[in-house]
Amino acid sequence: MRKQLFFIIAASLFILSACGDDTPGNGGSGSGPAATEAPTATPTPTPIPEAEVPVLKDSADLSDYDFHFNAGGDAVIVMKGGSFGAADISGNLIVPCSYTGYTNPTSDGLFVMTRGNDYRDFSYTVFNASGDKLYEGSDEAVAYTGGFCVAKGIEAENSLENDVKYAHTELSYYDREGQLITTLEEQYARPYGILSNTGFNDGSAVTVRTAGPFEVRYFEEDIFSCILPYEIGYVSADGTVEWTDGDGYSDDDPALVDYLTGEDAIAKYKRTHWGTNKVNPAPPEVFIPAGPADEGYMVGINSANGNWQLRDADGLVCEIAPDAMSLSENGALQYAAVSKNFAGRSVPSYVASEEDPGLNGGVLLPFRNDGVLRYNVSSNVVFPCGEKLVLADLGSGEDEFSYSVFDRLSINDELYWPAENEGRYFYVDHSGSEAAEYDFCSEFKKGVALVIKGGNAFLIDEYFNELQDLGPADSVRQCGELYSVTKGGTETLYTLSSELKPVTKLPVQYR
Repeated sequence: MRKQLFFIIAASLFILSACGDDTPGNGGSGSGPAATEAPTATPTPTPIPEAEVPVLKDSADLSDYDFHFNAGGDAVIVMKGGSFGAADISGNLIVPCSYTGYTNPTSDGLFVMTRGNDYRDFSYTVFNASGDKLYEGSDEAVAYTGGFCVAKGIEAENSLENDVKYAHTELSYYDREGQLITTLEEQYARPYGILSNTGFNDGSAVTVRTAGPFEVRYFEEDIFSCILPYEIGYVSADGTVEWTDGDGYSDDDPALVDYLTGEDAIAKYKRTHWGTNKVNPAPPEVFIPAGPADEGYMVGINSANGNWQLRDADGLVCEIAPDAMSLSENGALQYAAVSKNFAGRSVPSYVASEEDPGLNGGVLLPFRNDGVLRYNVSSNVVFPCGEKLVLADLGSGEDEFSYSVFDRLSINDELYWPAENEGRYFYVDHSGSEAAEYDFCSEFKKGVALVIKGGNAFLIDEYFNELQDLGPADSVRQCGELYSVTKGGTETLYTLSSELKPVTKLPVQYR
């Protein structure tokens, strides 16, 4: 079956100036000479307080390896001779360089190494920061962070029609020590790789349960996928599972009732929701989550047309088709907003035109947050438009949304994001407003970032204080928990530490 298609506290203290009483003296009464004015007391500066301030310390020499990738939890992915392995933060090899693929370590040091170039032949091994194997097997997917989940797929011929196959999935959840928490068996589907996008994010993993198996229909060269009525489930780290009803279907849905009572549910479901056109069946409109919620918002795909949807606790907020958008010569984003009826209320659907509101699709750009693939920060998403990237706040308006356009942009959970426009490098806040400009800037991590200013590399905090001058540099990059500064072809790697030193909160122009 073919695969288908989320620490630093900036110590900022004001200098308090203690001043003496500078009120002028009053003249005395009577005819005597006026009292002379008391001299103004000289302000006594208050010593600048010391605080724990982020600093970078020299780290290991990884020059023995051909390349290194991101670090997390004292583990770093390395490459040698075209194969991947892992080292500790001191440069000692903990996993041999014999794997064909990898995932970057989480903050607690969990990472996955893979072998094979085709998903049917993949094998996965889950390691901890010491290089110990926590799990090994040939499974359909492994999701991880704060623990991990293994999904096992089973293909079987459908007895109703020979051109239909099903994929039942068994989901096993493990804690970060590799101990099994719980297993969910049968009638749990893995639509569009959702499990590879979600692990124990903030202590809860996301899964999906359907009223029947995930179905793939083969029509000559085309493949059509359908998700039956479903529920979204949340699996806590202690094994508790809570289910919420899927949108668009109720408990008395005829197809769902027939399935639960053992009747020919699949055939009835097709007649109820697909119509009778086998060559081009009308798919049901089902929301397929693409990752965990963030600040009450969740992003996913509308299975009926491939468009992206933003939802909150009340349901659909808006629908968007990035492929239906374009930029004018002056950089304005062009799209049409069509009213869409959802649960008795009107929501905007940003598509090509009122005549062609569906089947637009497109992509949103994901980012990884501690191992979890995510597509949104609150109601903000990023999508390509031509050669530009658009930062859009999809929850900002009823018939339009606010947006900013960049040549380069990288988003994460930090307060500021690095961006580039026409050779200028700067940080923007979550509204897309420019905050500070540098010769070059990297991503923030734990409230600090590397920048280049006047030819030197600096470590800065979220108030754009220059915490540390690292000397001349040609380039800088943030590699998870490693900070890289390169000069003249020589790379120096740093890890984040702290030390007591005087610090002040400098004014920030745009904050």
